[in-house]
Parts: sequence; C-alpha cells; structure tokens
Amino acid sequence: KWNGYDCLLCCRTDTLGVGVLAAWLLQAAPIRKGLTSARALLCPTAAVLFLGFAFLVYSGYHLGTPTLFVLGHTYLAVLYLAIVLIAGFASQGLVGAILRMAVLRELGRISYGLYLYHQMVRDLFFGVLFGTTAWLSGWEAWLATLEAFLLTVLLAELSWHYLEKPLIAWSKTTG
Repeated sequence: KWNGYDCLLCCRTDTLGVGVLAAWLLQAAPIRKGLTSARALLCPTAAVLFLGFAFLVYSGYHLGTPTLFVLGHTYLAVLYLAIVLIAGFASQGLVGAILRMAVLRELGRISYGLYLYHQMVRDLFFGVLFGTTAWLSGWEAWLATLEAFLLTVLLAELSWHYLEKPLIAWSKTTG
C-alpha cells in the first residue's frame, strides 16, 4: 500500500525542499523585488495549479496512484508555495486579505504542532468513541472530528508555548 510511505520524512523531502528553497530564495532582495513586481500573476498561477490538480483527481488520479504518489506531493508543495506567496506579496487583494486573517495566521504559527498531533488525536478519538478508524459519515463522525480538531489545536498551542518557542529562543542564544 502506497499510503504508509508518503508520510515518512525521507519520502517527502521534495515537499520540505520546496519550503527550504523558497525560504532561501526569499532572502535575496532581487527575488523579493521580482515577486513584488509580478504579484498580479500569483493568484492566476495558484488558480491554474489548483485546477490542474483538480483535473487530475477528477480524471481518476489520486495520491495513492503511482503517478501522483511520486509527483503529487511536489505539485501540491508548489501550489501551497504559490498560496503563501499570495499572502506575502499580493496583500492588497481580497485573496491576500483572507490569507492574512488572524485565525489563519494563528494556525500557521502552531502548524508544526497541528501536523505532529492531528492524526494521533483523530485516531484516538475514533478508536475510543467508535472502535474504528476515522471516517466522515454522519453527524457523530463530524462532531468527533471537530472535537479532535479542537483538542489538536490546544495541544499544538501548548507545544508552541512550552516547547517550540523556548527551544527557538534557546537556539538564538547559543548561536
């Protein structure tokens, strides 16, 4: 089964690499200047990338098929990068304003904890409440998913304040 491998860091270094490359490139003033002058192209680029992925999924491909298993996460990483660039460089428009909403910025701040805890909390909720794996059929499952999400946000917030933030501060004092 493909699914087990696509969560391993060694199998997803492409996605991590897109983020690292973007962070590195954005440190260069010419790149930032170019993105600022080309900001009108960011929303159409994200729209084309989204429609392309939607077309692939509609055509029967999904992240479990070999083609998208190999290339799909990289494709999505580029799409997500375009969305992040919209928030940073196309801030005058409606899409930029939505992406800079306080709730989304807060979720971004605790996103590492959300990533770490979400499957564990969701699976724990469904295992304890229903004795099954996660599914979204019926109001009970939706309510359990919402509760699992809220607990995940709480855990991620605690992780940020008591683990991640102190470690980041400590790393700045030792460097």
